[in-house]
Amino acid sequence: MILAKLTFHMPCNPVARLSKATGHTVKVMRCAPSFGGGGQGLMRVDSDDLSTEEVVRRLEDGDSSFKVTTVSPGRHIVTAEHPSCEACRALMHTRCFLEEGQGDKDGRMTWTVIATDQEELRKLKGELEASGSEVSLESVRHLRSERELTPQQDKVIRLAFDLGYYDIPRKIDLAKLAGMLDISKPTLDIMLRRAQKKILASYLQVDG
Repeated sequence: MILAKLTFHMPCNPVARLSKATGHTVKVMRCAPSFGGGGQGLMRVDSDDLSTEEVVRRLEDGDSSFKVTTVSPGRHIVTAEHPSCEACRALMHTRCFLEEGQGDKDGRMTWTVIATDQEELRKLKGELEASGSEVSLESVRHLRSERELTPQQDKVIRLAFDLGYYDIPRKIDLAKLAGMLDISKPTLDIMLRRAQKKILASYLQVDG
């Protein structure tokens, strides 16, 4: 398994539109293709000066469909559906998985992806370039399987981090986070603890 960071330019995408509308860099939490060649994404934008209503108002026009939820003051979670998403299509055609990403108003995107091997990473780069994007591979490293999180552990701890569960003070509590994931509080608590132990073991260079 390979962890890679790449940058590319794709101005016509919902991430760029959201960034331009709010004036802030957008964090991409999830990205997936949908039927008909479109795409759907889960994004986060932090802005203390914008209300939910103002974010919605600024996104009213255009091809993409947006839904905005404010999870805490200044932190907005946005779901988007776009009729044509080249970035999502590129992911669909490869064995690469988006770990995290961010984009700005000019369409500059930075992705961290997990690829099954070098060939799949080259394929993703080629797919993005075929859509007209100039792609730069910033870093590549092999993952150490003995300390990797499971996909579910990775999903929940990233979501918890992104939504402010580890902020001081917390911006979301365990109950609300469990509700978003459709699992019980005790189950989520155990999953987070196990993931945290693996992360600490890796950082401290001890057996987990």
